[in-house]
Amino acid sequence: MITVENISKTIKGKTILQDISFEVADGDCVALIGPNGAGKTTLMSCLLGDLKISKGKIVINGLAPNSQRLKDSVAVLPQENRLPEKLRVCELIAFFKAISKTPLTDKEIDYILQFSKEQKNQLTEKLSGGQKRLLAFTLCLISQPKILFLDEPTTGLDIQTRKSIWDLLYQLQREEGMTVVLTTHYLDEADEADQIY
Repeated sequence: MITVENISKTIKGKTILQDISFEVADGDCVALIGPNGAGKTTLMSCLLGDLKISKGKIVINGLAPNSQRLKDSVAVLPQENRLPEKLRVCELIAFFKAISKTPLTDKEIDYILQFSKEQKNQLTEKLSGGQKRLLAFTLCLISQPKILFLDEPTTGLDIQTRKSIWDLLYQLQREEGMTVVLTTHYLDEADEADQIY
């Protein structure tokens, strides 16, 4: 599924990543751990094709990370919630469904999101931090991606929201075969992964 061979990344003369190699099998969950500044987000950006590596090779399903053919099967949850503030939750969901080739059903989306009818009619700017994170996570899943990249998905969330996200991830990965690559500071989250780097 994902092969990383001896990759290095240098930015403005500073080596951020050096000689990193690993493989991710189809349906595996891989956790990237380390302190702030260790290069976790840079590595994820390289895996997504957003940053060009300085040396080495990355292959995802036989393709380069920036291949257009991968775009329909990959979803990303960045560290920061980037939601349009002046749209209602239901409008965002409708938009993501409209641009997806095989979107989740409304029932499946409701199961993941767990929002009331009133919450779905709210502007995203009115949501709490945990609600925004859960919405951003749900939007990632609407297209039913085969590979999910999560950059510190639960940082700053309350225990219940963290548990909800992890229960869903466990179900998607273990039962439906989704491949998950995530960065985290939480060792208990990393322990749930098949591989830790």
